[in-house]
Amino acid sequence: MSWRCKECHGWDYKGADGAYSKGSHFTGIKGVMGASGLAPEKLHEIIMNKTHAYTEDMISHSAMEKLALFLSAGLIDMDCYIDRETKVVRGNVQRGAAFFQTICAVCHGFDGKAMNFKDEEHPEYVGTVANENPWETLHKIRFGQPGGWSPSKSSASMIWWTSWLTLRRCRRNKTLEAVTFTGEGGNS
Repeated sequence: MSWRCKECHGWDYKGADGAYSKGSHFTGIKGVMGASGLAPEKLHEIIMNKTHAYTEDMISHSAMEKLALFLSAGLIDMDCYIDRETKVVRGNVQRGAAFFQTICAVCHGFDGKAMNFKDEEHPEYVGTVANENPWETLHKIRFGQPGGWSPSKSSASMIWWTSWLTLRRCRRNKTLEAVTFTGEGGNS
C-alpha cells in the first residue's frame, strides 16, 4: 500500500484517465475528481474504509481532515490549464517571472537552481520537475511540498500558478514561447 495518493490517483487527480493512464505509474485505479463537492466527513470515512484502510497510526486525524477538505473543495481540472499531450501550460511568462523573482527565488534562486532535489550526477531542479510533470508542479505550487519545506500558495489565483509554471517550463526549455492564458476578469 502506498502512502502517497498520487501513486494511484495521479498529480492531475484523474488516475487511470489522466497522466497515469500509461507508463510506470499506471495502476488502473480511478481518479478522485468525483470526490469534489462531497461532504468532508464522507470523504474522511472513505479514506479510512477497507478500500484505503488508512488508520490514525498511518495518517493523523488532522491530516485526514485536511485531505478530505482538499478532496471536497480543492480539486481542479488540470486539463483546463495544462495540455495533456504537449504539457504546454496556459500561463503568462512575464507575469510568472515577476512572481518567481519576488517570491520563489528566495529559496530556489533567481535561476531556479539553488535547490537540487537529487544529486550532482543527476540534478533535478524546479524547472526539471515542471517540464517532466507539470501536474505535480502545479499541485505543489498550490499546496506546497509534502513535508512542509515549501509553503502553500493556495491563496494566490490560477493566473499566478499557471504563469509561474509557464515561466519555469520555458526557462528550462530555453524558449519564451508560451500560450497566454486569459481569464479572471480578462487579465492575460
